[in-house]
Amino acid sequence: MLKNLKTALRKERLINLLFYGFLGRYNNLRIDQLKSEELSTSFKSEFDRHIKSFELSVEDLCESNVMMVNNQWRQDLDLLRMGDKVKDDLSSELTSTRLILLD
Repeated sequence: MLKNLKTALRKERLINLLFYGFLGRYNNLRIDQLKSEELSTSFKSEFDRHIKSFELSVEDLCESNVMMVNNQWRQDLDLLRMGDKVKDDLSSELTSTRLILLD
């Protein structure tokens, strides 16, 4: 589980780097530069590419988080079942011991 959490945190850092790195490239442009058709086209294509990458990263992060939660849920259920089995075994053992002592 710790490994999955570390992976999720790495992916989240990557998403932040992609997003803020993209914004940083266009942060210092002047208005006349932003009106340029060539720059506008370049910006749009790069923006679309980054958004697609961002969406895929978020989707992957969501899937890995769901898998991590499901795995933890299964482990918890297994532990509960094992606890119930131990409790049943102890109860059976106590009953057997009482019956032996009564005889």
